[in-house]
Amino acid sequence: MELTDSQRRIVDSARDHTLFLTGDAGTGKTTAAVARILSLIEQGVPSGEILVLLPHAALALPYQRALRSAALPPGAQVDILTFGSLVLQTVKLFWGLAAKPAGFQADAPPNFLTLETAQYVMSTIVDPLIETRGYFDGVTISRNRLYAQIVDNLEKAALSGFPHTEIAERMKNAILTDSSGAHAFEQAQECAILFRDACRANNLLDFSLQVEVFTRHLWTLPEVRAYWTQRGAQLIVDNIEEGTPAMHRTLASWLPSVKSAVLIMDSEAGFRRFLSASPETAGALRDRCDEVIEFEQSLVMSPPVEALGDELARSLGEYAPEPSADPREALEYGLRRFYPQMLNWVADEITLLVKDQGVPPGEIVILAPYMSDAIRFTLMQRLQGEGIPVRSHRPSRSLREEPAARALLTLGALAHPEWGMQPAPFDIAYMLMQAIGSAGAGRTMDLIRAQLLAENAYPAETKSRLAPFETLKPEIQERITYLLAPRYEELRKWIEAYIVEREQAPAPTPTTKKKGRKKKNALEESPAPIAGVRLDHFFSRLFGEVLSQRGYGFHGDFDASTAAGSLVESAGNFRRAFEQTPLIPAGKTAAEEFVRMVDRGLLADQYARAWTLNDQTDAVLIAPAYTFLIRNQPVTAQFWLDLGSRGWFERLFQPLTHPYILSAIWENTRTWTDDDEQEARHDTLFHLVIGLVRRCRQRIYFGVSELGENGSANTGELLQAFGRMIARLTPPEAANEV
Repeated sequence: MELTDSQRRIVDSARDHTLFLTGDAGTGKTTAAVARILSLIEQGVPSGEILVLLPHAALALPYQRALRSAALPPGAQVDILTFGSLVLQTVKLFWGLAAKPAGFQADAPPNFLTLETAQYVMSTIVDPLIETRGYFDGVTISRNRLYAQIVDNLEKAALSGFPHTEIAERMKNAILTDSSGAHAFEQAQECAILFRDACRANNLLDFSLQVEVFTRHLWTLPEVRAYWTQRGAQLIVDNIEEGTPAMHRTLASWLPSVKSAVLIMDSEAGFRRFLSASPETAGALRDRCDEVIEFEQSLVMSPPVEALGDELARSLGEYAPEPSADPREALEYGLRRFYPQMLNWVADEITLLVKDQGVPPGEIVILAPYMSDAIRFTLMQRLQGEGIPVRSHRPSRSLREEPAARALLTLGALAHPEWGMQPAPFDIAYMLMQAIGSAGAGRTMDLIRAQLLAENAYPAETKSRLAPFETLKPEIQERITYLLAPRYEELRKWIEAYIVEREQAPAPTPTTKKKGRKKKNALEESPAPIAGVRLDHFFSRLFGEVLSQRGYGFHGDFDASTAAGSLVESAGNFRRAFEQTPLIPAGKTAAEEFVRMVDRGLLADQYARAWTLNDQTDAVLIAPAYTFLIRNQPVTAQFWLDLGSRGWFERLFQPLTHPYILSAIWENTRTWTDDDEQEARHDTLFHLVIGLVRRCRQRIYFGVSELGENGSANTGELLQAFGRMIARLTPPEAANEV
């Protein structure tokens, strides 16, 4: 690869130096790190001594691509880990050394929880307190958000480095609230402590406990340090500004023992602060490195885009140099009165870019602070109608909000009638519409046909099994059409065959209980009448054997495939975590509880598959702004929507947690004031805007409507800054036209 002088300096740096590399996004820092890795391998450094450490799995893509395509010697394998996977691997490998000191059962293996399974455990603690003692009666958020915020508090305490028993004290000291608010903090604290007790009693480790075991009981041990010093003798750490204080403390004690290291930090970043990212503690690591090198020249932004970023910064009240190029060359905007008109303008402009100017769809991204179903559906329908591939990525949504996952869950309930979860006719209709999909012009399983089929093939008086198509009235068959019938029948027969297969499969054989031997699981006490359910296997088979085939709704659908893969992984994680624990209620199975959990809307975990598919697919990406930033992949054209939304600068309403107060740099005696909030909002907006601009090569399109998506007037700070910029850039003779 062709390298700049600054990048070549990183590659040629001595193998016994530690470097701190800083600069704006897009200045070639990651490329320099990749080139250094390839150079080390070419010089004979064993790949087993090279380790890349990252704060998020999406940031691994440039390293993975380069190492896949490079002509490496046989067996060359460089470790690419996130801090979370480093912690997890360490706890797994050295569990025997940490279990007893950390308060776990040393003779039993650890059981690792995901975000979803941690919320389930939290629900078993919080729900009884709400229902019997009236906990959180003054907190107006859904229960799944309540579980998530308590889990998040535990993670923030572990990552920031203060005891989890101090969460309520920190919140009460900083936030001026009435007695009911203070009481809610104390109740959340009690639930966090009870959760920890339940985890230790059952050898369950959520992420916060994994971090505590790692930092307090393992990283201090010489044998653990020696293991990672050998594997990470040549260390590359990218995007450390998105890392946590726990990660930075680990690096501070690791650096003295490595042969060489390159620490890379983006300036004016730290977008994951709501997930405990700490640019302040990241910046402190520069003093522990032998040399600090700054990259200044952007290799991504064209001069007009860079000038446009300076104009936006100036409009936000930040210092910016006078532009050396005309920012209007990188600026397009559409002013429309109504929101749907603005979306039509976006679709028309993308069509021109792809069809007339030859811009690859994968080089275009559509961004908004929150990506609603209405925006996503409208734009996807318009672009797909033009033959332009498009996909979306909204990682914060619960699984039940994904249409493909909802369809699979409905099919799961149909295939397991013993659960007694009879889907409503509307759920059946929605499932048929998603699963059977389009078979060509005039042969679409639209909502009308799907409802008609559901009402007649799934009558209200039975509501258990789908009826054969041939048993429907002839006039109903004709309206459904005989072209869609074979697909319905194949799906129905597959479900029926699965039910029969389970009924005929041998039941788990009870194990003879030996004297003095403890019962391992419920199967030894009472065998089930039919084979046990592995819901992840069921979803995987159904997707592979039917729904992904040509003529079905999931065929060629990127979003459906991603949602199905996430559901399979989620169901597998839940089964492995709980199928042999006492947390599942008596008379229920892990599969049943998983379906109930997803149906309640618990927040979905971050699945690596969803991030990597975005990188591999040449399709227009529709995503929230922060999701795009975390991917850290530049594009040719960006479309910014809903400029008047407060979501560009305002935090989500989280009454039980706070990303600034529960951080490593917060002074516990301070009070969070309105000035603090205003300063945080301004910094958030500025860093978000500049981060997006630095990841754009050619042009930014601003979609502006007088009335927002909900019909109200737009007044947000970004819209006001945009207006000030346009007024400054518009010649006087054209001002009346704007």
